[in-house]
Amino acid sequence: MKHAYSANFNTVSCPKEDAVMLNHEQQNTWINHKFVEWQTLWHDYFQADPTLVDYERPERLPRDINSDFDLIFCFAQTTSATREKCFALFPNSTEMQCRFESYLSEPAPTLSASEARQLVERLPVLVRAANPTREACLDIAAVFNAQDPLPEEIHSADSIATLFETSLLDLVPVENMPAKAARLFLAEPLYASAGNYYELRDWVTGAMIDPRQDAVYELVYQLWRSQWQPRLGADGIMLFNRRFA
Repeated sequence: MKHAYSANFNTVSCPKEDAVMLNHEQQNTWINHKFVEWQTLWHDYFQADPTLVDYERPERLPRDINSDFDLIFCFAQTTSATREKCFALFPNSTEMQCRFESYLSEPAPTLSASEARQLVERLPVLVRAANPTREACLDIAAVFNAQDPLPEEIHSADSIATLFETSLLDLVPVENMPAKAARLFLAEPLYASAGNYYELRDWVTGAMIDPRQDAVYELVYQLWRSQWQPRLGADGIMLFNRRFA
């Protein structure tokens, strides 16, 4: 049976009425079309941005957005007006831009070891409330101060975000597809903007997801922004100061 398609989803739209979930082919097709649409618009916005004086729009845009280095590295260099147009393509755009602009404009706070410990001790309760996708020990295993030697394990420990990872192949309800596509599209520009850390990405795009999971990402971001890094080891959560890692 052929489904009618809702105009709300622009180029390639989602089935409405009886279709709560798409199949894999439909979902991937829709997401890929949105990537092309957003990529094209972002380059249009970059071309008109007065701060990107050396920007030259490619004749042919890369098919893989993760290889589109202009898309990835120019984003944080644009004006806030350009970024507003970029974010406006996605759900909850105002809150996402507000978070990103605060990262760019506000000085990084500082936290003492005791303050960081108080924050990280809230993390297990928040994680459990957010229904993680895998089990892990959430005890606070250790907090390493500046003078403490770090165990080798900490360099291979997981980020807290891995507790909520799902497969890219997982199907999502139709109403969640714009957020899923937007989080994938924004991943590399936000990662690059944060100096190759994902905590900014998780916090900014957390505005589009379950508030309980967003609360986890916000706390992790607060620690990360203050140079403290929580990691998930076999015996629980470890916290260390990145300045001395």
